[in-house]
Amino acid sequence: NEENQRELFTIYEVAVHLIYLLKNETDEIKRCVVGTFQNLSIDYENKRELVDKYKIVPELLEILKNGTSEEAKENAVTTLCNLSINLENRREFLTKFDIEL
Repeated sequence: NEENQRELFTIYEVAVHLIYLLKNETDEIKRCVVGTFQNLSIDYENKRELVDKYKIVPELLEILKNGTSEEAKENAVTTLCNLSINLENRREFLTKFDIEL
């Protein structure tokens, strides 16, 4: 319905801006953004969209490889674990991203 479409549009707009911040801001802001993605990844309906539509896995892996904030790294690992509950995501992690779970 129209109300749900407005909610999805809002989630889309938020995700686009969060990804921009994750790529272009300070470590403190990146830590906060990864924490937000961690919270979003708890909801089962968001799990596939975050991986497939918003493509956050490469950004999370970048935080793990090159980030300086230990908290951001911990949040990235937790987010990946949350996302891996979805079977399609798990398969993609194993094949496309070579992540062993």
